[in-house]
Amino acid sequence: MVSTQCYSSISLWNTPPKPSLTLCQNVSLFLYREFAREREKVENRQEFLKLRRQQQLEKELNGFVEWICKAEEIILAEDRTTEEERMYIMEARKKAAAKRKKLKNLGKSKSSETDDEEATTESGDEGILKKEKKPAKSGFWRAEKRFRYCIRHTVKTQWFYWFVIVLVFLNTICVAVEHYGQPNWLALFLYYAEFVFLGLFMCEMLIKIYALGPRIYFESAFNRFDCIVIAGSIFEVVWSAYKEGSFGISVLRALRLLRIFKVTKYWSSLRNLVISLLSSMRSIISLLFLLFLFILIFALLGMQLFGGQFILPEGTPPTNFNTFTIALLTVFQILTGEDWNEVMYLGINSQGGHESGMIYSLYFIILTLFGNYTLLNVFLAIAVDNLANAQELTAAEEQQQERDKEKQQMELEKEMEALQKAKDGTPTTEDAEAEKEKEKESKKEEKKEEEPEEEAPEGPKPMLPYSCMFIFSSTNP
Repeated sequence: MVSTQCYSSISLWNTPPKPSLTLCQNVSLFLYREFAREREKVENRQEFLKLRRQQQLEKELNGFVEWICKAEEIILAEDRTTEEERMYIMEARKKAAAKRKKLKNLGKSKSSETDDEEATTESGDEGILKKEKKPAKSGFWRAEKRFRYCIRHTVKTQWFYWFVIVLVFLNTICVAVEHYGQPNWLALFLYYAEFVFLGLFMCEMLIKIYALGPRIYFESAFNRFDCIVIAGSIFEVVWSAYKEGSFGISVLRALRLLRIFKVTKYWSSLRNLVISLLSSMRSIISLLFLLFLFILIFALLGMQLFGGQFILPEGTPPTNFNTFTIALLTVFQILTGEDWNEVMYLGINSQGGHESGMIYSLYFIILTLFGNYTLLNVFLAIAVDNLANAQELTAAEEQQQERDKEKQQMELEKEMEALQKAKDGTPTTEDAEAEKEKEKESKKEEKKEEEPEEEAPEGPKPMLPYSCMFIFSSTNP
């Protein structure tokens, strides 16, 4: 009896019940999900670190290139520089510009604006190179070259950049102030202000073309846009002199305010936010495509359910499902939450009222829940994620700046100590540190010599006198 009871208990122990299997499956699923989340976090962290490393490399490279270009400009402006050295610098700049063009065509460059700026700094002397090939013995060409260097330096300064931005802002205000029924003095002022701003913008364009050269100037997308807008404004002024009315091309000058995004070079937090937003453009575009498919499917479904049935005594309402385009606009209105309940009640009434048409309210409820509260909130999630990445980048940059400052202070303190000890004749801190390291190494060697060598174990290790699971004995039978 005892043996049968033991056997039955062991068999029950060895065959676990079915609920334990389901519990193990649930635990494994939970762990799988947690590990997947952690892996996703690690991957996002790796992408963030990669972006940060790339940003640091680009920053260091840009600083190094600017430093080299400034040094080359100083060398070219000096009188003692020979023609051979100038030709060598010009050829090197031409080769660098050609390589950068190849990278730009392959899509490996950073952005159109930064590429254009680097192209101007690297190969801005193309026009002067042709003149220097000639025997420039006269003082006129030397004076013209120095004058051009001076203007190029002025064009690249911050005060010139902000002066142009202020002009664009004032021009935008003048365009916005114009209204119907304005007094004569305001109309006359705005009429002459248009000529003043047009003349200033033309002068800016001509100065840049002279300083940078036509080819380098028109490589920039912003510069090409400026030239098109100014040419259109001139055509508009000439046209209005002969016929009344205008084409409104001068309003496009307000788009030049987009140049203010170049401030991100000096505003680290805004630069990091723009970088994180640009890095998430792929996910935003995918989400927009998914949202468009969602709107398309529900617009077609709404045409099948409510097409031609939104008929009221006073006429057809503007929000209906009679045509495809109006159905798309109606679904988009429901997603934004604008009077979606009114559209729902129209749909219920079109299907027989509250008695037989309440089932059709599920269409609008599902559309609102999944569209408004799910898909549209994903944009907010992406924005929050980008803000977190931007804050991490900003904090990392601040920590790096603090570390650099501490290193500079430490180096200055070491130099001051070295100078003082050199004057006093005492050994420097470097010599003291070298002596300390030698003493530590000698102490380590002495300890190694004093430690006895461990005897090699003979034979197998003895088994511990313990049993396994309180059933088996410590020795093999």
